[in-house]
Amino acid sequence: HGVRINGKTHATGDFESLLPAIQIESPLRDEAVRSPVRVAGTAKTFEATFTLELRTGGRLLGRKTVTATSGTGVRGTFSTRFPYSVAEETRGELRAYELSAKDGKPINVISVPISLLP
Repeated sequence: HGVRINGKTHATGDFESLLPAIQIESPLRDEAVRSPVRVAGTAKTFEATFTLELRTGGRLLGRKTVTATSGTGVRGTFSTRFPYSVAEETRGELRAYELSAKDGKPINVISVPISLLP
């Protein structure tokens, strides 16, 4: 398995350093979703743990701790469902981050804009 570029085959692991610590693969950017939205991807975080938030207009709709299948040096997969409630179609944001062991502040923050359907 691998990726062929300019006649040379590269193992998928060759691209590991290019990936963010947390990679949300689903839903896609600007995708319209319904509750509960399925959030899936990969993560390479301390103890395989990170925080996932769902926001709209700066308002927090929900927060949960997610654990990937592997962590601390090894990329693992994750999949979780996130329930929400909105009265009408609303712009939303999935925000994922891990907390720094040094000071507890969010690090490796990523954001995926989505459209929340009622």
